[in-house]
Amino acid sequence: YNFINLGKAKFAPADLKAALHDHMVNCRIRSAIELAASHPSYLGRMLAYSLPNVDATQPETLGRDGVEDAIADFSINENRKQMIWINLISLVAQSAPMMGLFGTVFGMIAAFATLKNAAADPSALAGDISIALLTTMWGLVIAILSVIAYFFFKSRYNNLVAECHQTAEELLNASVQTVNGEAHLAKIPEGLAV
Repeated sequence: YNFINLGKAKFAPADLKAALHDHMVNCRIRSAIELAASHPSYLGRMLAYSLPNVDATQPETLGRDGVEDAIADFSINENRKQMIWINLISLVAQSAPMMGLFGTVFGMIAAFATLKNAAADPSALAGDISIALLTTMWGLVIAILSVIAYFFFKSRYNNLVAECHQTAEELLNASVQTVNGEAHLAKIPEGLAV
């Protein structure tokens, strides 16, 4: 599920980013909101939630603080839902060694029960010890693989969310630059390069 769900197409598809960039460069905020709302990706939902906070009465920033607060609110709520599936892997990583330990205890109880008999069969004793060691081994193997998978998916998710946040920042900057482009250039003295 995490391999399918944590793909770039479900978070920040390139076609959506390009279309939103075109709208934001031309300061078509309502069109950007409509486009974002029609797209089921993380970026689309995030921008549909946050772009209505753009404030045209503040041409210097276009209400950047309100937009950034909305992005943060959206991310907090969305992270809770998304991390459930990643945290399940962590649960497996934590419980697998305990299951292996349970098998070890079970195998050792059986081994001592076999030794209790004066004429204990060595092959039966070896079978009980084998069960104890195999369950320990498989519990550790599952735990190690689960820890690797947990950190892989957590990192992948964080990177995808960070890309969406960076894209939102770039889109807002594009609109601010369009609105204030000439005013910004007027502040630069002649002959100096930026």
